Amino acid sequence: SGGGGGGGAGGGGEGDSEIGIGDGARVPRLAGGLPSGLGLRRLLAERVRDVAASEDHAILLDTFGRAHGLGYNRYGQSAPGCGRLRLSAPRLLGATFGGERLLQVAAGGGASAVLSVGGDSLRARCAAVLLSAMRPEEDADVADVATGVCVQLLRWSLVCTAPGLSAVAAQCLLVAGHQGEQVAAEWAAAGLPPPLLLDAVRAVEAMRDAE
Repeated sequence: SGGGGGGGAGGGGEGDSEIGIGDGARVPRLAGGLPSGLGLRRLLAERVRDVAASEDHAILLDTFGRAHGLGYNRYGQSAPGCGRLRLSAPRLLGATFGGERLLQVAAGGGASAVLSVGGDSLRARCAAVLLSAMRPEEDADVADVATGVCVQLLRWSLVCTAPGLSAVAAQCLLVAGHQGEQVAAEWAAAGLPPPLLLDAVRAVEAMRDAE
């Protein structure tokens, strides 16, 4: 559980806000504490080089330049394309980044970011991650993640445009058509006026047709 890191550098008592590991790196506590278990112990044994954490998810970077995600995954912030709502053990994200060596990680709210040594553009990488997350399937968890990502794209489309995302826009419209009730419910739950949803759909349609 998320107790003090007695086995790591600078480990403290139960009241500490961080868990000490490795050669001085520290892992901020997630809400409810970090999970224990073999997966996390193995990861910490490999020496975590960098950690980024929001209130409820974390991205850990090991000394081999590989990222591991755990915690809340509603929008794919812990493991893009995974489909699970919460990861109780670290998940290696090697496939997400094509095996590239990563230099730095960041996490906040419902999003995560990495800095890699690869040559792909950030736009292309983001598009690939969004496409992998928006899969209209019957599996409840996968469908829930797809709905959440689609609603975020619909919201963003009202305030900004981004070239090169026609395939992502088309996939979002497919999800909205397949899971229309869920999309409308999540839109309303976010406190957004229902008439704006139609405007957002039109904006995403324009994004799809722009290329």
